[in-house]
Amino acid sequence: MGTLTKYDLSGTDCAVFFETGTGHGYSLCHALNSGKSFEKLYSIEIHRPTARRAQRKFSKYNKVEILCTDSISALKLVLPSIPIHKPIFFFLDAHFPGEVESGFEYEKHTPTQVSMPLEEELNLIHTARPSSNDIIVVDDWRIYELGNYENGNIRNGFANISEEWRDSQFLQQVPKSKIIEKLSFDDGYLLIKPAKSKFTLKKISPLFKAWRSIKRALRPFKNI
Repeated sequence: MGTLTKYDLSGTDCAVFFETGTGHGYSLCHALNSGKSFEKLYSIEIHRPTARRAQRKFSKYNKVEILCTDSISALKLVLPSIPIHKPIFFFLDAHFPGEVESGFEYEKHTPTQVSMPLEEELNLIHTARPSSNDIIVVDDWRIYELGNYENGNIRNGFANISEEWRDSQFLQQVPKSKIIEKLSFDDGYLLIKPAKSKFTLKKISPLFKAWRSIKRALRPFKNI
C-alpha cells in the first residue's frame, strides 16, 4: 500500500485535490497540510464505515468533502463542476474496499469494475478533461505490471487478481499530449502529467518532516 505522505505536493500547480480511496485519511491529511493550498479537496470512499469515520475526522474543514460512493459515480458527479482552467491533482487508490478495517482478508477479495476501477477512472477523466493540465498519480501500480518495485512484486493470485486484470494496455488511451512515468517507489506509482509539467514524486524535505512531527505531537489538541 502506497501513500502520498512521503512526497512533496507543493509544486503541483493544481487547484483541486481528488482522491479515490480514503482509507485512514493519511493522504488526504497530507494534501490538506502539504504547503499547497488546494481550493477544494474531494475524497471518495465506497466502504461505508471507513467513509463515515473519515467524515467525522475531517468535519471541521469546510473545503474537504468526503463522498461515500463508488469512484466512477463520484467522478461523474464532481468533474462537471470543476472548470477546465482549474487543474486537478488526482490520487487514484480505489481498490480493496474496506482494506483498512479490522478483519479484512485479501483472500476473500473479488476483482470487479467497482473494486478495481482504474481503467474506467482514467477513461472518464481523459474524456471529460482532455485539454486540462491535470496531474494523475496512480497508487499500487504493481497490481498491473511486474517491475523492480521497492516493496517487491505481488505474488501470483494475490487477492484473486488474475492475469486478465493485470493488463495495462488501457494506457494506450492516454492522450498523446500527456507524459507517462512509472516509478518504483513503495508499491509502484504511475504518473500521468502534461508535457510541460515538471512535477514528479520527490521526498518531502527534512524541514517539512520536522514541522509535521511537531504537529503530530500536538495532535491531542487537533482533530487530525
